[in-house]
Amino acid sequence: MVKGGNYSQTEALRKKVTSRIRDYKKGIEKVGRMLKDRMRTTFVVVCIAEYLSIKESQRLLRELHKDQVAVSHVVVNQLVLGDFTTLPIDDSAIARKGEEALGKAQWSTVAHALQFCRARNSIQQKYLSELCNFPEVADANLSVVQLPLLPYEVTGVPNLLNFSQMLLPDGYRKGSTPKPLVDRVSIPQELYGDSRSFMDGDRVVVTGLVKAQHYNGRPAEVIKVTDDGRVAVRVEVEPNKFKMLSLKQDNLKLADDDEQQEDEEELQSKSPRFI
Repeated sequence: MVKGGNYSQTEALRKKVTSRIRDYKKGIEKVGRMLKDRMRTTFVVVCIAEYLSIKESQRLLRELHKDQVAVSHVVVNQLVLGDFTTLPIDDSAIARKGEEALGKAQWSTVAHALQFCRARNSIQQKYLSELCNFPEVADANLSVVQLPLLPYEVTGVPNLLNFSQMLLPDGYRKGSTPKPLVDRVSIPQELYGDSRSFMDGDRVVVTGLVKAQHYNGRPAEVIKVTDDGRVAVRVEVEPNKFKMLSLKQDNLKLADDDEQQEDEEELQSKSPRFI
């Protein structure tokens, strides 16, 4: 129920709400286009080698593929790795030498810890193999990066630097020619330049024109960014009257939020009260 208002105020409110919903829709569509833009967005899926985690990762990969979102790597964290996982501790000769070197009680503790690591490694290798054989991973030729379980927390610059090296192929650490983590088409650096600074649907303002100064300050909407880097925009020259222009990106700037804030304040001051 509307109290203290009239038809004109109600109609103005309806138009503003409708306009705001359209703006939200444009924003959502813009984010969707950005996520599907392989030059801007690439997902890296991080998981651990356990049943629930790899199943959730498989579902995520399936959804990303369905929505045409690029994925480059799958990182598997906290893996129990090392030669000790294959040490034959059940061998009587090794057990005897261990008891002689450490004592029976200490060797029993070490043997129990090694058995635990071996069991954990066996479970993780099972799920790691299952992950690598997922169609979402194998068919897409995704690179699976295996990271070990560390005896320390990854905090501080030195630990972060050491951990970052584990994300790189061996060639980067040894100084030789690195092996690519995944076969991908190389992307020219120029594709990341200013030609991608505006997206379809962006609300902009014309500025800095010399020969056509009467367009400066006019609101516009980006229609398309052309291959030569220019931007096709629809400029509002009069209320509900538009003109198509092809402008340099230097002559456009994203619309400020000041006008939107003023509209919100005006709406709050003039809106009828709802009870």
